[in-house]
Amino acid sequence: MWDRIRQWLGGASAGGPATRAQQALSSSEQQALAAQLAQLPAMVQAGAQGLRQQAVVVFDLETTGLDLKRDTILSIGGVRLEPDAGGQGLGIALGQTWERVLAVQVQLKPDSQLFHGMTQADLAQGQDPHQALLELLDWGQDAVWLAWHAWFDETMLHRAAQQWLGLTAQGGRLPKVYDLAHAMPLLFPEHAALGADLDAWLRALRLGNSERHHAVADAMATAELALVALARAQALGMATWGELIAAMARAEQQRHAQQHAGL
Repeated sequence: MWDRIRQWLGGASAGGPATRAQQALSSSEQQALAAQLAQLPAMVQAGAQGLRQQAVVVFDLETTGLDLKRDTILSIGGVRLEPDAGGQGLGIALGQTWERVLAVQVQLKPDSQLFHGMTQADLAQGQDPHQALLELLDWGQDAVWLAWHAWFDETMLHRAAQQWLGLTAQGGRLPKVYDLAHAMPLLFPEHAALGADLDAWLRALRLGNSERHHAVADAMATAELALVALARAQALGMATWGELIAAMARAEQQRHAQQHAGL
């Protein structure tokens, strides 16, 4: 029976990160988790969907630090962009924001508490990471995912999903996260000098953020930028996600080539 459950949990090897995380669950909880994982659908793959018609998840993480291998996710915030009834545009679905503090056993440093505003008591009252991550993946399985500095958020999310759920990117049930910070200079070359500074882009486009370094507030600010970016992409003649992603890839290749030439 346990061999079958381990297969459902993604084939984690004995003693690996997923196995250690799952040891905190009772046998009945492990069976329930395995059943939920078996029903988790594959993520939508961005491609031919129209920029106006495809739902989007914009998400943000608050973590104990910026070390991709050692630091831990503390909270997750997400905002959905949904097509309107006529399929002519996207809007922020205010009733569908998603936010969880994770009940992780870490010792917060004083500077981390000041930065994020979270305390040990907040973590103690948080949601079990197994269930939180399952709910997040189910909530966003039908959407294209965006983040600011997506390389960091995607890596941390995938690592947490492997640790707590035994999932890997190869299974198709973890999102590919596209980086809005890469799209903005492409779509707004007049502001390209702003680089990847989220606050600078918000100021330049006259958008606000009521509470920086709070996961759902940062996701909301990024979602507002995403709406502006997608409108500009359409004005530039891009109709599908595949076209936008290809343009972003070409711009990144050009940027890397210029950096290499300047060495």
